[in-house]
Amino acid sequence: MDHLLLTDGDGQFDLAELAEAVHLLREHDVVAGYRVRRSDGWWRRLWGRTWTTLVNRVFGLRVRDANCAFKLVPQSLVRSSELKSDGALISAELLAEARRLNLSIAEFPVTHYPRTTGRQTGASLPVIATAFRELAGCVASMSAERADRQEPSPAKRAG
Repeated sequence: MDHLLLTDGDGQFDLAELAEAVHLLREHDVVAGYRVRRSDGWWRRLWGRTWTTLVNRVFGLRVRDANCAFKLVPQSLVRSSELKSDGALISAELLAEARRLNLSIAEFPVTHYPRTTGRQTGASLPVIATAFRELAGCVASMSAERADRQEPSPAKRAG
């Protein structure tokens, strides 16, 4: 398959909506879901909006729900990207990489249901702390890459 569906296995999304989302791949490279009427408590919803605002600013994104676990992405993006995160930042980092590569991102409304299995961890302090640590690492890495692009080569400095 050319694309991968990234989703959680806790029953919060209706995979029947996938067929409609796939149609967007005719004109876009990535389909990023956003949760309609999010079935989480107020704290989780607030944290989600705050996080999305932050990563939109840091990565230059313009998405409604950076951490929505319903995304269709090119398999080649996942295979070729050197993603650094393995926690809550991974979804936003993947979108940022798509943007960096000038891939078009379509947003798609998905129905969000109460979790049927497992338990939520996204708004726990350890998960939030890890997300901020990963975000700080990505910002440092992006700054270093920008500095490397601007630094003249040793031959140019000598001449």
